[in-house]
Amino acid sequence: DLVYDEMFTEEAVAGIGSIIEGQKYGNEAIVLYFSSFEDNQRFVDIFNKDLKANNWTIKSEQAWLNFSKNAGTVNTEERILISVDWNKAKAEENKASFTVSDDQGNSQTYAVVATKFDFKLTKNAYAEGNGFVSIEAENYSAKHNADASWLRYEDFGYAKASMFLKGGDKVDAAIKDTENLEKAARLEYKVYFATAGTHYAELYRIPTLNEGKGKTVQVAIGLNDEAPQVLNGVRKKKEFKSVTLSDGTTHGWRWENNVLMQMERLPFEITVAEPGYHTLKVYQVDTDIGFDKLVITTNEQAKLAQQDALIGAPESYNTIAKYQSVVPAMPPKLDGLAELTPYREQPALSDVNLNFAFYAMINAFDFIAVNQRHVYNPNKNQFGWRAEDVDYINLEHNEETHRIPFWQRDALRGEKESKFYVKLEEGRYDISYYMGDARLPEEMIYNIGKNYRMSFSINGKQLMDKVDVISGTQVIDTVEVDIAEGELLELSLSGKWIINALVIKKK
Repeated sequence: DLVYDEMFTEEAVAGIGSIIEGQKYGNEAIVLYFSSFEDNQRFVDIFNKDLKANNWTIKSEQAWLNFSKNAGTVNTEERILISVDWNKAKAEENKASFTVSDDQGNSQTYAVVATKFDFKLTKNAYAEGNGFVSIEAENYSAKHNADASWLRYEDFGYAKASMFLKGGDKVDAAIKDTENLEKAARLEYKVYFATAGTHYAELYRIPTLNEGKGKTVQVAIGLNDEAPQVLNGVRKKKEFKSVTLSDGTTHGWRWENNVLMQMERLPFEITVAEPGYHTLKVYQVDTDIGFDKLVITTNEQAKLAQQDALIGAPESYNTIAKYQSVVPAMPPKLDGLAELTPYREQPALSDVNLNFAFYAMINAFDFIAVNQRHVYNPNKNQFGWRAEDVDYINLEHNEETHRIPFWQRDALRGEKESKFYVKLEEGRYDISYYMGDARLPEEMIYNIGKNYRMSFSINGKQLMDKVDVISGTQVIDTVEVDIAEGELLELSLSGKWIINALVIKKK
């Protein structure tokens, strides 16, 4: 929890009590940060959950805090921009709060910290702002080539350009030795830190391949003239890496994340002894390594935001590239109140074919796709999983075989009891079920087959009781089931289970 006397004056504490109990990010109270260098804006979205318009007001005890509107009437949603009048703010830190209230007694209070810098940033430097130092790799303060050279690759990465090491040989792993440091090509970034301490950071490495004997996917980073730390990336399928930070937390990542994100975010920490100018240095270890950006966080809220983010914070204020302040986007204007109509209850089914597979995102060959997030809701659909089960259901993908139809290849699987429901008309049905990992040993090129010991019942009738289902085989059977009026078809799966398809036909 945020400690009052460390962050706010006694006058401000009275106005921010609700933020400690309400608006939080992790365990940290939400604070809106502003920097005079960036001259940034923040926003609050005011939305109405009632069926009639609602009146609202925003109030603050500080004259230097500006709002695009101080009061209004909201039908659906309205975005209020917040900025700082730097002519009215004092040098260094300014602290305040503001409260949003409505006519019905609801209110929410937010804390504000605005930092006014009373000096001009030196040439070719970055400035910490709002808890971040975000650096684009190509906007360096200085470049030093050795046997390897740093080259700029345009339109590569999440934004703008990236920097790659080309040529030369691997620098010895003992790069911390002064002799090896002189052999390493490096990029330097001059940064003004307003906050001292040990800071969480991430280097956005372009996930290029680096395979073969002696390959390590390594790059080093250091602050000022301190011995650098070596960052290790993953370089092959299924590889996993992790680091333990100074607070005892462990951060792990794997090959699959790099593929999905098209980026490898390597976590590290730096310790800033005192506020002021410092030089962050990125050193060569392996050649043919590239990176897109660096993000350093200087408070807990920024750290949590960075760990949850994808592309990371926008580039911080700097005197290297042309800086452009980020302006919040405005949501579309919605006039009037939404017309609300209830969900219509879905009719019961008689015949249906269901394919349980993540990759079956469209219906095909008379089979309807069911993925692992398909929750049953009587007012929205006619079949689906029990809501509490969906977080524990996984997929089994088989792209190799062509000896059986597609709807028998893929599957959903789990290791906790799960239930699946289908809304059927009253009557008697033949229920055919297909269960198993259909891959033969020769098809398991990239994956290792799994064996299952599963129990399975339909509407309380036990059909499988701790039955072993081995890879390469499937359990395929048909059972007759009577469905009473208003009764659901209920599949119950437990143990280590797997299901491919369900074919339901009324007799």
